[in-house]
Amino acid sequence: MMKHLYSSLILRFCTFFLAACLLPAASSAQAPGTSKFPDNPNEFVDKLGEFMTASKRPDMEEAFSVFKKKYKAGQFTEPDVQRIVKVSNMLAEQKLSAFPYFKDYINAVSAAKSDPDTALFSRWHGLAEQSISSIDKGRTKPIRQFLEFSVDFLEHRALKTGEGGSVTWRVKGGKFAFEFINNQPQLRCEKTDLIGVRKQDSIAVTGTTGIYLPYENTWRGQGGRVSWGETGLDSTVYAELTNYKVEAVKPLFQCDTAYLYYPLYFPGRKVVGRLEHNIVVDSKGSSQYPRFESFDKQLKITKIGEGIEYLGGFRLSGSSLYGYGSGNEPAQVTVYNKKRQKAFYGTGPLFIIKREQNIVAEGVNAKLYMEQDSLFHPAADFRLDIPTQVISLTRGDKGSERNPFFSSFYNMNLNTDRIAWHLNQDSLEIGARAGTAKGVEQKVSFESSNHFDMGVYNRMQYIASQNPISTLYVTWLESDQDKEDNGRIVSDNTFAQRMNPKFDYSSIQTLLAEMVRDGFINYYFDRHEIELRDKLIHYALASQGKRDYDGINIESKSSTANAQLNLKTKETLVHDVNKIELSSRQKVALVPKSNQFTLLKNRDMRFGGRLFAGLVLFEGTDMMFDYEKFQVGFDSVRHMDFYLPTGELDKNGQPIANAMNSTVELVSGVLLVDAPNNKSGKEDLAMFPSLQAKKHSFVFYDAPFIQKGVYTRDSFYFKLDPFSFNGLDSYTKDQLKFRGKCIPPLFSNPSRKPSSCAMKINLSVSCTKLRRQATPPIPKKATTRANSTSATKASSEKENSNTSLPISNRKTLFSVPGRRQVPPKSSSWKKTGKAP
Repeated sequence: MMKHLYSSLILRFCTFFLAACLLPAASSAQAPGTSKFPDNPNEFVDKLGEFMTASKRPDMEEAFSVFKKKYKAGQFTEPDVQRIVKVSNMLAEQKLSAFPYFKDYINAVSAAKSDPDTALFSRWHGLAEQSISSIDKGRTKPIRQFLEFSVDFLEHRALKTGEGGSVTWRVKGGKFAFEFINNQPQLRCEKTDLIGVRKQDSIAVTGTTGIYLPYENTWRGQGGRVSWGETGLDSTVYAELTNYKVEAVKPLFQCDTAYLYYPLYFPGRKVVGRLEHNIVVDSKGSSQYPRFESFDKQLKITKIGEGIEYLGGFRLSGSSLYGYGSGNEPAQVTVYNKKRQKAFYGTGPLFIIKREQNIVAEGVNAKLYMEQDSLFHPAADFRLDIPTQVISLTRGDKGSERNPFFSSFYNMNLNTDRIAWHLNQDSLEIGARAGTAKGVEQKVSFESSNHFDMGVYNRMQYIASQNPISTLYVTWLESDQDKEDNGRIVSDNTFAQRMNPKFDYSSIQTLLAEMVRDGFINYYFDRHEIELRDKLIHYALASQGKRDYDGINIESKSSTANAQLNLKTKETLVHDVNKIELSSRQKVALVPKSNQFTLLKNRDMRFGGRLFAGLVLFEGTDMMFDYEKFQVGFDSVRHMDFYLPTGELDKNGQPIANAMNSTVELVSGVLLVDAPNNKSGKEDLAMFPSLQAKKHSFVFYDAPFIQKGVYTRDSFYFKLDPFSFNGLDSYTKDQLKFRGKCIPPLFSNPSRKPSSCAMKINLSVSCTKLRRQATPPIPKKATTRANSTSATKASSEKENSNTSLPISNRKTLFSVPGRRQVPPKSSSWKKTGKAP
């Protein structure tokens, strides 16, 4: 028990002794409590020195040393010292420590006395006395803020000095005064330059007026000018400020109303808007400040480049010019050609404009004009290269950006990633996306605006109980279409719930994306709106048999540009096309020569190559497809072959058909694909496809396998009369008989010169009959036309029953190479089991 008590007494003694030892050090770190600094100047300086240097901090010793030297040098008058003693005792009454309070105060005193303005000390110290005396006891934060401001301003003319990478705001020039208003100190500056500095970068507001409030660390400015000269622009570009505010601890400030002067774009006027400035440390020197944005969104700018006009909001960021707009008031860019005709018009939320260099934008509602026609995309990426005068439109990767382009000139949807319009060359390039690796193929499809594919319609349904195309169409029909703002708009939530009551818009995002990609809708996710396009309405009606349609969808796969439109001739040369199907129902298709053809206005085409119509193959050049009449016109087709199915199938399961022995050549006329109002073939009209031969055509017998070519073209041939031949997909061998003249005649009057006679030719036997005779058969005695025709027919039937061409000379529809080879297999032909 005694041992425990003894230990306790020893512990208490040690604690008391330690406290006694630490008390002097603690006293040296803070003001001397209720005891005041002595009024005697020398005693005050000594006492102040003991107090400030007790901690042995180098910065504290340096601050006092500077003050003491000025005192010893007689820079302080006796009234000055008395004022310093008074404020020191105010700080002591607040029991404030030597660091940082007394250090900042003494440094401020020394700086004020060092200033060339001899009245500065008195002016500032009067503010210090008012400020510190007005602060309630125990409130130390305002005292520290005032003293920190005093040191920063008196030493560096800074409102607040930043440390490390922080910003420092300074004032330069003009006049300033210290004021005490509304129980707080403030600095008032007139016609001064406010400069923000951060590392090696700085910004400035020149010729401004304002007040600085140390307790709030805030500068409240009025007037002044911000220049764009540091960005590389002309010094004539500047903004005049109204009221603005700067937080001294931040590098950024804003002015809600400013006036921009930019004589190049707005001569003789100022633009009202909002200004923002910031100190951005950028080693590349590409700062986007100062920034100015106009309130007016209908500003017109014409001096961007030749033939270019901009209308919309104006934004200047550093040296970069931006045109901006909103959903209801988008920015607009118009480009004119050398004839002052509108070549391009686009609207969008933001255009980046570099004068005489380029204009770029994303999500532009774009139109390229060709007289009264246009090429349209609802949300393309746009680029105009001003020196080369090339306009590029590129599809994006999401939302309405994936929509196909639509050309009113072709009346087709263009599924391509890029369109490039060369204004100086009067040409438009389709395909060949910029940045694509060399040799990589780009697929472009030209789809008729009246195209309908039941497979695509059904694919959209997936496993749902209703088709989304028809469902969206009906939903739109049931909406209030009389409202001016409705148009073709349907809410995405409304559509989702129509598909399934448990759905909302998030449940159908994949479906909407696919419908956008295929050109059925435009989708505005931010507004939750679906806009129906013409294609969706067409598909909905065509699927119900309420509208005629066609199956024209032409694909081109090329590692270069897929097509070029010559604006002078209005003709488009399309490359790398394997086949074009004009009518699947009537089995009319073509394989263009050299895999290219010319696309004309409203889906008309000019081509050469092989044209397949049912069981007939045409081969020639300069064939013309007229979409409205739905017919192909040609003049002097080189070869026309008739085929008959054998009933056999090739290795691909396609029917094999053999060509007749005779080839009709130099055919001029029209191939009627189908009735103009029945392009879909929904009505089975037996007469189509139909050939209307308008002029004489010919059958020659100079083939090497016919008597070794003894029947030269100028010595013997059959001249067919103009004829009509319907149902090219379903004829029989017996129908292949045509009226015409044999040159020279097979039967003539020996007393007269040989003359031609009218007769019929059966294409399946004519060559076979002639190969048995070395010379043209001319009987010695004349017979009547009736008898000669009858005899020829009987002889032909006899020869055909006993003789046929060797298998090597049979022209098989799908497998024989050469000029009569048929196009690639068609799903429609495969289903019907008929040859093309």
